[in-house]
Amino acid sequence: MKNKCELIFTKKENSMKRFLIILLVVLGAPIASYAQVNNDTVNTEQTRLDSIKTQKEIDSLWAIWHCEYDSIIKAEQEARESYAKEMQEATKFLPRYKMYQTENIHILLKLDTKRGKVWMVQYGLNDTKSAVIPVEYSYLVSASEGWNGRFELYPTKNVYNFIMVDNYDGETYQVQWSISSSNRFILRITNY
Repeated sequence: MKNKCELIFTKKENSMKRFLIILLVVLGAPIASYAQVNNDTVNTEQTRLDSIKTQKEIDSLWAIWHCEYDSIIKAEQEARESYAKEMQEATKFLPRYKMYQTENIHILLKLDTKRGKVWMVQYGLNDTKSAVIPVEYSYLVSASEGWNGRFELYPTKNVYNFIMVDNYDGETYQVQWSISSSNRFILRITNY
């Protein structure tokens, strides 16, 4: 049997154990909480660093792709310009402008075969005044990209419509002439 001192010591020991457990719980919670916060901070920082690294890799790949794309575009543009210069030399003796009859006896269409611009040419008889009126005010290609014979007009069954073809890249355009300016246009026909 245990003596009285041993029982007191055991009671004190148990009280001490309880006290230490409570103390650990009370003090340990903030420490564990701090450890969790610290761990979350480390995880958040790691995630942020990973995100920055990924973004840098994406930016690097984008820069490489962009440089290659720019190089391809530049090479294509240089090839087009070189071809245009060759064609300008080869076609310099061809007529730049062509006249096309319409079903209207007073109207002809004048085509700039180098740059793809079309004018209505109205010649005067009696009360009719002569005039040259652009179907559309802009050119389809720049002077450096065009050459004589690049564009050609083809009549359709519709009196007011012609089809214009770019003999270089095959693009087609609807050319509609009219006395009324709101009904005149050149419209690219989309390839499907």
